[in-house]
Amino acid sequence: AYKNIQFRELIIATSVFDAYSRKFYSRNKTVEILSQLKDHSTNQYNQDLCENFIRKITHLHTNYPAPDFSIGKYQLANYKGKFLYLNFCNTESYPCLQDFKEMAKLKKQFGEHIEFLSIACDWDVSKYFDFTSKKTLDWPMIHIGDQQHLLGEYNVKAFPTYILINPEGKIVKA
Repeated sequence: AYKNIQFRELIIATSVFDAYSRKFYSRNKTVEILSQLKDHSTNQYNQDLCENFIRKITHLHTNYPAPDFSIGKYQLANYKGKFLYLNFCNTESYPCLQDFKEMAKLKKQFGEHIEFLSIACDWDVSKYFDFTSKKTLDWPMIHIGDQQHLLGEYNVKAFPTYILINPEGKIVKA
């Protein structure tokens, strides 16, 4: 079985990922090995496997790509060349309401260098519409709509949650 190169690649990829999971290899070393394996493999399954392992290892880590999003006219690609302060919030959450005041200060201080975007995650959309009809913010606030998967992709466990993305679309801080 080990004479089969595709099988050997599969064993190497899963073993390296397992070694990373057990803290035997650093993130950088693991990504380096998996990247080389992916680049040299002729098997699409093994290339995809390595890519998925790399994505899991680098998810929301500094200097790695931010998860893509597209909600209406707002897309991560629209912010290429600019810093983006992405805020997941709930318009009924007291901490979020207080945070909007802090974001307004940040916008005033850094607004020429950083774009701001709030994604409201209210389960009751009417609460979001009620909030936006009464309050005006100095930055766009959009409702997450049918893009609930973004909560998992951005590891949102509480509101507010912030992510700073650099002009190349990579995570600065999550």
